[in-house]
Amino acid sequence: MPSAFLLRAHEPALQASKANLLACSHWELAGVSRHGAEALERLPLLQPDLLLADLRLLDGPLTRWLVRMAEQKLRIPVLVWSRQGDDPALFPSMLLGVCGFLPETESAQALSARLDAALEGRLGLSPMLAREMLQRLRTERLGPPVASLPGMAHDVNACSRASLLSVAQQALLSLLAHGWLPQEIGRAWRLEVADVERRVGQLLRLLPRLIPQPVLV
Repeated sequence: MPSAFLLRAHEPALQASKANLLACSHWELAGVSRHGAEALERLPLLQPDLLLADLRLLDGPLTRWLVRMAEQKLRIPVLVWSRQGDDPALFPSMLLGVCGFLPETESAQALSARLDAALEGRLGLSPMLAREMLQRLRTERLGPPVASLPGMAHDVNACSRASLLSVAQQALLSLLAHGWLPQEIGRAWRLEVADVERRVGQLLRLLPRLIPQPVLV
């Protein structure tokens, strides 16, 4: 049975998330904490399948502890809580390995579905984050009439000499940046929604290698 560790700064939010996770029939609670330092001591022993964290903790920003996790070679997928995936602190955390975000208010059933998807590498991306990725990668945002063509889904050629993205990845980010949902992309590209979500997950896993990591102090 997969397990998740909860890392939340505020006690009410921590208890609400704990209750939701315990209500998920096929997920286990590995542990809880409100401090990054404490979590860092416990994670190597507990080895949860997922770490669910706030972007800001009682003892500093999450990015500080993501750096420490990397130094200790702790390879635990991290999801963070964010209202709409538009927190300015979210993108720097993604450069350090955060692979997705969770809405603040969700039922236990919805939380379970999101955790299952994350464990399978199926993720989502907000329009703001997709636009920032394109900007940081210096890649043109394609218009929907072009990006939504079925053939774009399978074009593995580099989208430009200067870009590290394929045409298919550029088109995917472009549609997400325009606010398209995975269901809409799947219909246009004649793909299953799960396949679209896996492609987003692959992009997010590649992100730390595609863009230099921020310098943290």
